[in-house]
Amino acid sequence: MSNSILVNLLVWYLVFLFSTSLHEAAHAWAAARGGDFTAYAAGQVTLNPVPHIRREKFGMIVMPFLSFFLNGGAWMWGWASAPFNPAWAARYPGRSLIMALAGPLSHLAPILAAWTVMLIGLATGFFGFPTHRGMFPVDMGNGGSFSWGLASLCNIVYLLNSVLLVFNLMPLPPMDGSEIWIAFAAREEDRLRRRSLLASYSFVGMVLAWYLFPRVYTPMISLSTGILYRLSGMIAALS
Repeated sequence: MSNSILVNLLVWYLVFLFSTSLHEAAHAWAAARGGDFTAYAAGQVTLNPVPHIRREKFGMIVMPFLSFFLNGGAWMWGWASAPFNPAWAARYPGRSLIMALAGPLSHLAPILAAWTVMLIGLATGFFGFPTHRGMFPVDMGNGGSFSWGLASLCNIVYLLNSVLLVFNLMPLPPMDGSEIWIAFAAREEDRLRRRSLLASYSFVGMVLAWYLFPRVYTPMISLSTGILYRLSGMIAALS
């Protein structure tokens, strides 16, 4: 295995660990703020990936490496989870909805950070525009090897967190967005029943999500990247 593949694997995995740990820590923190300390007691209100790996070894270790090599080093995928009390969620639907949405929405911070660095890099010439059409929005510029490394890091942070944001907000089980169908059920027993029903359709929901995801994600990421390019061009013209 070449050094470049090893470096790419390391960067992807570190970004993956940070992003998934951030997601689950946000779930756990929001639940604790709402009165459910299940995930807090498991030590999951943390960016330290170890407690999240202990809970979901396959999704946090096996699947990321498997997906990386199956995709020729171009992508990495996996998952983690945070426990919660279903009785608490049924009793407090508003708090449960906030807990569910906290995970996906936590990805906005790294997306904005990477987008801002890419904007500055493109406007100053430190980053370059891609030489061929692909999924990465920036390439190395006049900063040499450091430019290449930082561009690669920003690309991965931006795209992986964008995928995790959009995919998990889809209102299909078992994604976090499906909580909306439970939260607005009229009675507590209805919410418990609906959660159980949605859980039984998790496989169907996942298949539908994979089918619908590109139709939602592609125009959103194209819009975001288009704004990035136009704004960086405007800043460069003014400087």
